[in-house]
Amino acid sequence: MIKIIREQLKSDEGFTLLEVILALSIITILVSISTGAILNAFNVVTPSTERMSAKQFAEIRLTEISAYARNAEDIDVDNDIIMTNKDEEIKQENSKIIITDKDSQIIIRSFSNIKEFNITNDNSVYEIEIKKCRDSECNETVSVKTEIKPRNIDSNEQNN
Repeated sequence: MIKIIREQLKSDEGFTLLEVILALSIITILVSISTGAILNAFNVVTPSTERMSAKQFAEIRLTEISAYARNAEDIDVDNDIIMTNKDEEIKQENSKIIITDKDSQIIIRSFSNIKEFNITNDNSVYEIEIKKCRDSECNETVSVKTEIKPRNIDSNEQNN
């Protein structure tokens, strides 16, 4: 057996470049197909929306809304509306929080499955709370809150 291997190594015969490339291509195709099949069989890769919980989504939305509120020109606590210095308005409509252009009422952004959107004021600090539905029927909700102090609103305006 060793004698045969030594004889083959000494000979000038071997694989051509085309044969090597063809073999590597076939191996690559087989590995990619089998990897996809294995991942699907074990359900290892799931869409990011399935991996994130409702609470994580609510926290992300609250962070975005807080950025708008910090730069707000006015916050209407009675109607839970934030008016930004870019002529945008943030409010709840049905089960969505929408960000619209005040003049044209074009929706710039919307966040769905929101049960409640509340703004309260305590001196110069505003508390923003979002209750997000965990499922499509909204049987269960998660609540996230944050406190912010807007930069553009005077403390005299806030107390009025």
